[in-house]
Amino acid sequence: MVARILRLRVALLAAPFTGGARNAVRAIIARLLLLVLAASLAAAPILFAQNDAQVLGRYDVAFGSLILLAAFLIPLFVPSATIDRRALQQYPATPARVALALLVTAPVTWIGLAALVWVGTFVALRVDMLEWNALSILSLVVALVSIPVYGVFGGALGDLAANSQRLSLLRKGLGVATLISVLPLVLMLTVALVRGEGAKQLADTAQSFSWTPFGAAFAVLHTGAEGIDSIVLQLGIHVAMLALAIGGTISLTTGLMTRVERPAHGASMSSSLGWFEYFSQGPAMSIGARSLTYWMRDPRYLVSLVAIPVIPVLVVGVLLFAGVDGAHLALIPLPLVLIMVGWMVHNDIATDSTALWIHVASGVKGSQDRLGRLIPVFVLGVPVLILGASISVLVLGNWEATPAVIALGFVALCTSAALSSVVSVLSPYPTSRPGESPFVQPAWQGAGAGFAQTLAFLGSAVLTAPVFFVIFANPEIGFGQSLMVLVGSLVYGGLVLAAGIALGGLVYNRRSSELLAFTQMFD
Repeated sequence: MVARILRLRVALLAAPFTGGARNAVRAIIARLLLLVLAASLAAAPILFAQNDAQVLGRYDVAFGSLILLAAFLIPLFVPSATIDRRALQQYPATPARVALALLVTAPVTWIGLAALVWVGTFVALRVDMLEWNALSILSLVVALVSIPVYGVFGGALGDLAANSQRLSLLRKGLGVATLISVLPLVLMLTVALVRGEGAKQLADTAQSFSWTPFGAAFAVLHTGAEGIDSIVLQLGIHVAMLALAIGGTISLTTGLMTRVERPAHGASMSSSLGWFEYFSQGPAMSIGARSLTYWMRDPRYLVSLVAIPVIPVLVVGVLLFAGVDGAHLALIPLPLVLIMVGWMVHNDIATDSTALWIHVASGVKGSQDRLGRLIPVFVLGVPVLILGASISVLVLGNWEATPAVIALGFVALCTSAALSSVVSVLSPYPTSRPGESPFVQPAWQGAGAGFAQTLAFLGSAVLTAPVFFVIFANPEIGFGQSLMVLVGSLVYGGLVLAAGIALGGLVYNRRSSELLAFTQMFD
């Protein structure tokens, strides 16, 4: 069985080079870049540690943890990065033998070859800097073996998710979300490398990862003989996870090859349902899928989305010219951007007028309408929150403030979404019709437009102000206090959001006829 899987993997290694000279050249360049990247990841800590063994150990733990995380997450979220076990049912072998064959032959992949290049460069550059003994050699072997094993285990979990149609559709989206969530760590390492700053954050990150199955083996490499207790414990953690990954791979492969829980959906089948494929069939989720479609295609929404990053840049530029401290300026763009994302739905009834009659005629509840229209806000806002918090902390220079900065963005998003949910049914005003230029506004007498826009925006700023001033007054906030701010803000923002949806739904239920008449008048 091992020989058969090995031949299959060798064929897959050569597959990218087929299809003509152009494809072959592209494949060669891409694979060379992968190998160069692997060598660079092993060399980077040496280049920036400046012969400081303690700093080198921290870099090795941080970089090594990222490598093992990538080895696990890429096959989990990228179907093409692994062999689907269900395609191997034709082989005359038990699922357990198939799983073991996949594990044994896992190094015969481009990721496995990159891992070999990485470990070769790693050893060559540290041969005179580390104290090599039986335990350090064992830890390096454990780390090297973990890369392909974690990859096969991640692929098995990904194949399990493919059994569910919705999870299969969300697989790549979840991968993007995971990538965004890892960006804070990547940005912190970038700052520590380029600026020579962030030593405390690097030490804290390395200390945290050194007790996880992703960084324990690398921590052992830089632990002297006096730390034999921690060496044994850290190696035990890593070996236990390795055993769990091997056992999990065998168990998952057995389940995937012997049981079909529901009809399989072909990966090559195309669908024209768009966002509706990703959500359940309830009223709120259906409204959310339709709203997401409008946000991605309707020029009226697209113009607003393009304007969102421009305004914070102008505000920060003016404040910077006025002499405001840069550390304080780091806290302004994120809540401002997220307030504007939530603020976009303050007139969604008028913008989405052609669909309101469907909601009214079908008896959709107000809370379902309000919740559905907010789904695009959070689909866009959550990635912006994670990425923006990373950049804000980077400029702020205090890694321990990360939970508090996330709390600030979360409250800004929730409060603006809550107020917009109420204002859009309380005081709608005409906007350009579907198909018209987004820059054309119909004539309107009265203060509805100004009232709605002002209340939604300024009200959100006022509700966000308490959390903003907590961080603004203490930019050097510690990690413990930062976590307390995050917990309190999650409760506060969640309550405000729930109240906004409930109140907006109540107003919608009472004014549905008037809202329908309003949309018909200006449609």
